[in-house]
Amino acid sequence: MMMMTADLKLWFSAAAIVVGCGGAASSSSVAPDAMTPPICDGSANLRLRIFVEPQNGRELRGSIVRVENGYQSLMIDGACDFWIGGGWIDDPMARDLGWRRGHIPAALEQELETLISIGDLGSVQDCLSNDIADAPTRSIRSATSRARCIRGGPRFEAAWSWAEKHGPDLWHEGVPLDQGIRVEAVMLYDGDNSKAYGWPAGAPLAELILQETEGSALVFASGVSTLVMDPDRAQALRRLRDEYIADRRAFPGLFYDGQKMTDEQHTSAVVYMRDQLPYEDERGLLPFSDPANPPTP
Repeated sequence: MMMMTADLKLWFSAAAIVVGCGGAASSSSVAPDAMTPPICDGSANLRLRIFVEPQNGRELRGSIVRVENGYQSLMIDGACDFWIGGGWIDDPMARDLGWRRGHIPAALEQELETLISIGDLGSVQDCLSNDIADAPTRSIRSATSRARCIRGGPRFEAAWSWAEKHGPDLWHEGVPLDQGIRVEAVMLYDGDNSKAYGWPAGAPLAELILQETEGSALVFASGVSTLVMDPDRAQALRRLRDEYIADRRAFPGLFYDGQKMTDEQHTSAVVYMRDQLPYEDERGLLPFSDPANPPTP
């Protein structure tokens, strides 16, 4: 699955190059208008999201917390502060990497403003016919408008390319988040003999395991994670996540996709984590997430 995601990212990047070669940069830009509100308007509100809409059915059971707000995913607020997930970088562990925060430099803000109008994102929704089976939908959204394409034309690809180009640097230069952490857990896979990490004391692991009764959709649902707010336990989980990522990079063949943990009661489970995000609701979901009409075919 990770290879499929990487292949799609390569295709999207190539598409952006192709449409960009068709003429001058200004031909795929959206000219700013005096009445267009700026992205960074100084408000304490989420202003813009650029993300790939999740495909829960294509993810591992119980792992949806990692991608429920998009994979790839970037958000910017009115202070020009950003939060970004690891999906923009070329790394097989990108789903597990922590989110980071930082500030959008003025030059990058101005560049993005020339590509989109936050009040009329539909102006960049020049979608082309889709010839990639089961490809994910890419979204650029604000509170009042949106652009959604699987395969975009010049205007959409120019806007998306801004995030593809700058996303890796924004993530690498960002500061790791240090508030709460969201957790989902499921029962072990048969034959999972991978290394088990010690679940932090304070709450039994069994209480977090998603029930998999017949017909239950919990293990493939968004917004069903548990938020761990205790600072010590949240930081302990981050350290365990970092240890797991380092171990799996060193010995990838010895691990499943998912961190095996065992608590003091000898309960074992596969655990998935994602940093708590500003602007998320009580379920852990960000605004501007509801799907509108399907992308233009």
